[in-house]
Amino acid sequence: MNKLNKQIKNLIIFLLLVINTILISSIFYKKHNRQPLIVQVLNGCGKEGAAADIAGHLKNVTIISVENADQFDYEESVIIVWRKGKNKELKSFYRTVGITQDHISFKSDDLYPADVSLIVGHDHPTLKNRLTTPTQK
Repeated sequence: MNKLNKQIKNLIIFLLLVINTILISSIFYKKHNRQPLIVQVLNGCGKEGAAADIAGHLKNVTIISVENADQFDYEESVIIVWRKGKNKELKSFYRTVGITQDHISFKSDDLYPADVSLIVGHDHPTLKNRLTTPTQK
């Protein structure tokens, strides 16, 4: 019986080590293998090519579509966040495009194809300038 208890104890220790290794590997993988932000760029100002122009200057994101917004009266560009969870990527995107918190809205929809939608408003020349001007570090 003593030998059986020792084998069971060794098996439990082995299983705990395997589970621990899997958990640590998973955390490391998630931390170092982040997926880029998935972005939809929408023309909300009506100027032909405005959304495509801005999309061409976005870096380190995956653009899934460039199309017209539901209306063309957006004075200022806005961001709609469809999915949270990519906090580091979201913060970087906010900084890159220079859109302030009051122009960011959250509409949770895990089925939406993009993480965020960037609606390009009539301020697109300013937005383009922010995207094309090198930042000071």
